[in-house]
Amino acid sequence: MKNIILGIALVLAANTTLSQEVCRNYTYEQNNLLQLAFDRGVDHEYAYTLAAIVQQESFLGDYVVRINPFDKGGSYGITHITLSTARDLTGAGHWEGRKVVEMLVKDDGYALDLAIKKLLKVQGRSKTFFQLWGNYNGAGPASRQYASKILKHVQQFKRCRVFYLDDNLTLWSEKSST
Repeated sequence: MKNIILGIALVLAANTTLSQEVCRNYTYEQNNLLQLAFDRGVDHEYAYTLAAIVQQESFLGDYVVRINPFDKGGSYGITHITLSTARDLTGAGHWEGRKVVEMLVKDDGYALDLAIKKLLKVQGRSKTFFQLWGNYNGAGPASRQYASKILKHVQQFKRCRVFYLDDNLTLWSEKSST
């Protein structure tokens, strides 16, 4: 009887461990966007960060959402940058905002480049990646919640080996973020 109970306990423990290790399956489009974000972020040591932002901001199940009308002023592109932030980062005037929105929605590379610009801008007031992630999204308790979500995505990417890496590539973000 003890052996049966021990066996059941082992099976349940193994099942719990396996359920924690399940990796997410992405659609073809999502895989391509994550790899694009990762590759675009390598030069700035934001590879995992940028990919995690794309997942957090634009993935809704199997869909990729490029417009969020519920953010104040709306947010656009795969990195969901608000119009006011995009105008600030690009120097676009009020009337040029429409063109910026169009570019964010239609050109994923452009959206990633603006996200990198924003990360570089907030990097000065961020001592850790966790602070950087929070500052990317704003301030206060919501920014800490956002940073926690980004951290979970980064950990999942690393655990599941989501990205194609050069064998010699070691990123600072890879060593420091978790």
